[in-house]
Amino acid sequence: MSIIASDSVGEIEKRQAFTWLVKNTVPIRHALSQRLSHMKSVPQITFVQADVGAAVDVMNLIDKVSTGFVRPNVGKFGADDDVLPDGYTLEEEAEFNFDLDDDDDDDDDDDFDFDEDDDDEDA
Repeated sequence: MSIIASDSVGEIEKRQAFTWLVKNTVPIRHALSQRLSHMKSVPQITFVQADVGAAVDVMNLIDKVSTGFVRPNVGKFGADDDVLPDGYTLEEEAEFNFDLDDDDDDDDDDDFDFDEDDDDEDA
């Protein structure tokens, strides 16, 4: 069974109606069970919000592909060629000259005993 909202109803009202249906699934199922008492069990009810516009877009894409549509050549970065947009560089080409230390001494490792845990295990 499908429930289709009118086109005259706005998106907010459609969402509110969907939310109401989801919140009231149990009472709706109970009302159905009262009316369908001749059945042994009442089927589970789930509500799904369908995006008809997206479904139409997918159907159009399937039609294009099935008729032999070939996508035009598009460059790596979205343009007609593989040229990077202005202000961008590839990571391989970029030069990184970061000096995160304020001091220039390279003997920082001498201040720490990295084998400290190994000495405790031997004792």
